[in-house]
Amino acid sequence: MVLNFPLRLMRGRIWAWFASLLICTLSNAHATTASPERDEQVAAAMIFNFARFAEWPRGSFDQYNEFRICVASNESIVTPLKELESRTIKNKPVKVYLKSEGEMVDGCHIDILSASIDMPAPDEGTLYVAMSEGLAPDVAMLELIRVGRQLRFSANPSLARQSGLKLSSRLVDLAVRVR
Repeated sequence: MVLNFPLRLMRGRIWAWFASLLICTLSNAHATTASPERDEQVAAAMIFNFARFAEWPRGSFDQYNEFRICVASNESIVTPLKELESRTIKNKPVKVYLKSEGEMVDGCHIDILSASIDMPAPDEGTLYVAMSEGLAPDVAMLELIRVGRQLRFSANPSLARQSGLKLSSRLVDLAVRVR
């Protein structure tokens, strides 16, 4: 029981950090005039934090010595995502891979779905994030959605479980809609 107290305290601090970061990000997005560049920066920050609060199946990081984020090369979020390449997720350096029409990239830990690319068949160990609501309801585990001028997200933890992923209950609690 004594050993669990520091772990609970640490988890509480991590949760408080994530919640405050997300609230600041969302409130800053709301406070400023909406701009596509700002929205893309907020979306990239949200995707980065989604990765921090998801668990991948054992062995998901054995084949590659990097955390792979895959995105269509013509998406406007590419630049803010590329800025994440100086960061780490799950103790692995972030690497952004660009996909073109019809191209598949192996070993994506996060695959960002967009209207410009054909929807993939769900792959075990890949977290699928849709850039807009209703884009890929049978594949997307997280969807970025607009609520007023704010960028928020919905979550589908059961779809994540089918791919061997686990979304943190704290992440799911922050979703505006859970499917």
